[in-house]
Amino acid sequence: MAKFYKEIPKLFQLEKYQGLDKFNACEWFYALSGRQMIFNYIQDPMLIDTIGELSDGDRTKVLKQAIEKVLKDPLALNFDFNYIRKNPQNDESVRVFVFGDDEGSEEFMWVDKYHYPPAKKMKNVDLKYLKAATDLNKHYDGMDVVDSLFKNNGIINQYAEVPIVINPFFSDEIIIDKIRELLIKIRQENSISYSKVVSNKMLKAWARYRILAYMDLWLWSRIFLEQNEKFSFATYHKAIFPDNARNQSTIEKEVKPLTDEIFSYTSSDTFHYEEQEKPKSISIMDHLQIFAAVEKAGSESRERSYYK
Repeated sequence: MAKFYKEIPKLFQLEKYQGLDKFNACEWFYALSGRQMIFNYIQDPMLIDTIGELSDGDRTKVLKQAIEKVLKDPLALNFDFNYIRKNPQNDESVRVFVFGDDEGSEEFMWVDKYHYPPAKKMKNVDLKYLKAATDLNKHYDGMDVVDSLFKNNGIINQYAEVPIVINPFFSDEIIIDKIRELLIKIRQENSISYSKVVSNKMLKAWARYRILAYMDLWLWSRIFLEQNEKFSFATYHKAIFPDNARNQSTIEKEVKPLTDEIFSYTSSDTFHYEEQEKPKSISIMDHLQIFAAVEKAGSESRERSYYK
């Protein structure tokens, strides 16, 4: 039976979260990705130190330092830090990588280097994937390429494109209507869905819901409290909405489900390792990254135009 814990950590101060309504998509992406990685470390502490230099006790201390770093400065976008490992001879500093906007992580923002974009022109290299799929079904010349891609394990996942051939000599209306018709059919036949498109309006809602404040308290509870202890919704509400700007149902129906959805996007997705099962949708973090990349590209384009 769960035991409810009511004492909020002293490091948690709601006023530190002011300014979230001014966060752009890129800043939200880094802020959520860092917390997502801390969640992954809670789920599998071995991810903290894959070469085995740290003890189990060290890994627990790393988790505590990670969430304390977040609570001290929740709007910071760099989650990396130096962990001081104590030993009889001398203290040793171990660099712990979580996630951040520092040099080297920039490529996470570029969809063409990381995830496939929603649409792009087909290149010759893409034909290799089509050939691999069709070779597996070479005796079925009449099979649709889409069927061939989806029915063979390992050929397609959420980062792969579905090729559609168009005739550019037709009018826009006819081409777009036909593509829409094909999309409906492909999604229905393969049980594919898609999440809500991330927009500035949605980011403003996340700020109003104080999603980061909830996440940070929830992560703290997973690290510091015993397994059967947790915060009640009433405790979260009192800490996050002391002004009663939202009622308790907002946490239950909006904030918690969004947190669960974001944290369900695992580290294997982040680093696009091979997956055993084909996903049926693109995560909200994928949508956020695409939105952030487009936003960043537009900002840099305007900056280049300004200096011309």
